[in-house]
Amino acid sequence: MKFLLSLLIVLVSSNSFAVTVGIVNMQKVINEIKEGKAIIKTLEKSFNKMKAELKSDENKVTQEKEKLGKQDMVLSEKAKITKQQNIQKMMMELQRKTVTYQKKIQQQEIELKEPILKKLKDVVEEVSAKEGVDFTLEIASPLIYAKSKKDLTDAVVKAYDKKHSKK
Repeated sequence: MKFLLSLLIVLVSSNSFAVTVGIVNMQKVINEIKEGKAIIKTLEKSFNKMKAELKSDENKVTQEKEKLGKQDMVLSEKAKITKQQNIQKMMMELQRKTVTYQKKIQQQEIELKEPILKKLKDVVEEVSAKEGVDFTLEIASPLIYAKSKKDLTDAVVKAYDKKHSKK
């Protein structure tokens, strides 16, 4: 990595080379291509289903807490402890389920995006060659400065949809 960075610095600082850097915001590309929008809808549907289930479980915990609060004066100490333990178990189960659902959503996102990322690699190479850039970097936020740079993000979105849209 240090070698690559050193080479980049030498190439950019050398007056005899005119280096053009291509930049692509892959997250923006995925969000804007047709297949990416479909993935986002699928993930939102899964997320909303899980969120509704968690909200239902959370409401059950809240109801049990309220019942305990109302029955506090009439319950025996043993009954109070039992109810508190049940509420604690429900809360722990809710936390466990939340973590499990987060992992499921992350895994689903990875699985859905993987085929797109494989196809995007070829599209980025094609667009980079067509635009005449010397190398292309993936960025998540705008590049602050480069003497000569080209943002290829929009061109990649168009090329991807053109190449991979279902007819």
